[in-house]
Amino acid sequence: MDKPDDFFLRMPMTMDELRASVEHMVRDQHQVLAAPERDRAIDMALARYGVDMPRRASATLRWQADGHAQRLPQQWQLSFELLHVELLGAGGRNEALHRYLVRELADGFELLLHERKLLAGSQVFIIYICPHEAGSILPSHREAVAAYAAHLLCRQLAAHFSGEREAAIGADASQTESRARNYAARAAEWRASYFAALGVADPAIEGAPARPAAAVASWPQRHPRHQIGGAPAFRGRA
Repeated sequence: MDKPDDFFLRMPMTMDELRASVEHMVRDQHQVLAAPERDRAIDMALARYGVDMPRRASATLRWQADGHAQRLPQQWQLSFELLHVELLGAGGRNEALHRYLVRELADGFELLLHERKLLAGSQVFIIYICPHEAGSILPSHREAVAAYAAHLLCRQLAAHFSGEREAAIGADASQTESRARNYAARAAEWRASYFAALGVADPAIEGAPARPAAAVASWPQRHPRHQIGGAPAFRGRA
């Protein structure tokens, strides 16, 4: 029988769970950060995760009429990237198609084949890349993605208190400067934890070697681990 923790790790992670994890990592006692700023940091963390761990998905398109074009899935967005197109043939005799483009329409997108007209009923298999969402984060990377969002927010808090230091005087100035330094240190810790957990080099550190993907991240000790549930909807970029 599965342990309760194992069950929750297989459940798709929700955005509320991701928000809760980030809030647990970033203690904003002075309420400097607004909800839109937190959500923007999470969006940026998901985008960063998409760069480091591309999310792949696939679909099979069925040609509705003779011609060169067929509608792409309804959820297709401008940010999606088409990687592979393959015509499915009888008996497993498939053919890779190399001359194509994605064309934007008034109400969606379509796959347009160059110099190739397919009959109605033809099936084309596609592999594509699309942005991550909370539910697509691998269980082992959930805390890492939250850590990257925490890095962005702590950096923002450090900048805020650094700016306030200029207007403060005496003991207030010293306290404000201390807050700025502490948030800057936390930002660096959370960023390092993210890249260590994924086993990839931090692009901000020139010549930094990639860590093994199985490496255990060293999470900042001042923040207790916050367990969250959720399982990936797709492996990689889906």
